[in-house]
Amino acid sequence: MGGFGYDRATGQWSWSDELFSIFGFEPGQVVPTTALMASHEHPDDPQGFAGTLEEHVRRGHPFSLLHRLVDAAGHERWVTWVCTGRPADDAEPVRGVAADVSSQQQRAITDQANRHVSRALASREVIDQAKGVLMLVYRASGEEAFTLLRWASQRGNVKLIAIAERLLRAVRGGVDVGPGAREHVDDVFSAVLGGEGGDAGGGLHEPGAPADGSGARAPRIQAHLDVLGRAVVLRISGEVDLSTAPEFSGALTRLVAAARPPQPLVVDLRGATHLGSVGVAMLGLAHRRSESVGAGLRVVTGRGAAALTLTAGHGLDLYPSVERAVGG
Repeated sequence: MGGFGYDRATGQWSWSDELFSIFGFEPGQVVPTTALMASHEHPDDPQGFAGTLEEHVRRGHPFSLLHRLVDAAGHERWVTWVCTGRPADDAEPVRGVAADVSSQQQRAITDQANRHVSRALASREVIDQAKGVLMLVYRASGEEAFTLLRWASQRGNVKLIAIAERLLRAVRGGVDVGPGAREHVDDVFSAVLGGEGGDAGGGLHEPGAPADGSGARAPRIQAHLDVLGRAVVLRISGEVDLSTAPEFSGALTRLVAAARPPQPLVVDLRGATHLGSVGVAMLGLAHRRSESVGAGLRVVTGRGAAALTLTAGHGLDLYPSVERAVGG
């Protein structure tokens, strides 16, 4: 720690021996000036510290400033300048102290960096565990599992780490790989995707890496868009769950985009061999989107898996056949 003085009448600085040392000089080796201090400002910091310091002492205001400088030997130093100030009409020099706080600042920077790294590693571990759950339940690759997490994050406007943590809480105690595992995991994501933050038109529409390494992922659902009379019909076949939600979402987006009110929109789920709660959430979002453009969304369940999943409580208009939906 060193002392300094500034004579407002002459603009001259005075330094203690310790302050000369902080700047890397022997006592009296140089004449302390504002220009000298400016020449030692750190190149990565905004320039003008020396001028700011001089302005503060000239006005006599109390202040405390922290900045980096490069001493005469080329070493980086963090220095805190403190002054209690002096009245403007006082002819005495303004005095204060300057302290080299480099070691404390470096420890603070290191501690902060360590905290950031620790949080990043912890987040990565949680995300990797969540990916493992999806890989096990849906027999997905690691890249596909991450793509599903990222897609759900974008669609639900929820941080990816928050979704991963929610999934791990839901499967705490172990992952049931039996018939109910997929429904259990689907329920976690349907709560995310079914909220008001969801958007029936956003997000990714295709999963990530191919499941078999062939360069093209074998689709687990088929989606065909047809015009039948005055209606636009989307026919879905296959399994609708979290792993196929991006494709299902993309198909629903195309259906709503094709709306020409009062032309009805029909989703034919008679070919769906499975309809999970994520699929129901997607239908709810598409229903709200269709209403916003003045079209009605009608869902055909027949007697298949969709009929077992959907009930009137979901707020969707259900029909037993395409003909009834188009005619209705």
